[in-house]
Amino acid sequence: MPPMRTKFFFQIDSKRLVLIGLAIGAASLSGCKRSPPSAGAGGGTTAPQEPRSVSLVGVTSRPADRSIEITGTLFGEEEVTIAAEVAGRVVEVAADLGDAAEHGALLARMDPTNYELAVDEERSALLTALARIGLDELPRGEVDLDALPIVARARAQAENARSRHERARKLYERTPPLISEQDFADIQTQYEVATTS
Repeated sequence: MPPMRTKFFFQIDSKRLVLIGLAIGAASLSGCKRSPPSAGAGGGTTAPQEPRSVSLVGVTSRPADRSIEITGTLFGEEEVTIAAEVAGRVVEVAADLGDAAEHGALLARMDPTNYELAVDEERSALLTALARIGLDELPRGEVDLDALPIVARARAQAENARSRHERARKLYERTPPLISEQDFADIQTQYEVATTS
């Protein structure tokens, strides 16, 4: 039969802990008695020592500063991935990895050549569109569409197509028709195109 193993658990409450501490303190203080003066190297006695001065201080509870020295690496609580909003060539780097930067500070400068060319291209396209409608520059404020030259031209073309259609219809409805069916169909199509655009 194998030997039985037993485990003992001691429960120590605060009163017992205080009593054990007092017993250890009393035992250590009993060893603090004055020893008789011993003989020196010459066999004589040493001179009596003067009593040491002792000051008493009251016991108070106060916070204590605690510090420890450790070696390690600090990482930021937040990591930010920074990327350019547009693609391009970087011509200047103002802040590098690990540098402290304030909000809105310049981190890198991009080559503006491609973007300046794109702005010029869009400006040219705008001027072309303005020229198509008969304007030299972009109008400010409210725009009277009826006053635009392209609208006046389209209105005049629609009126001309309507007049031609009316004249052609009268000629086509005569007996015998004075214009062919194909000519009337062409004039009618021109009228419909002019009134819908």
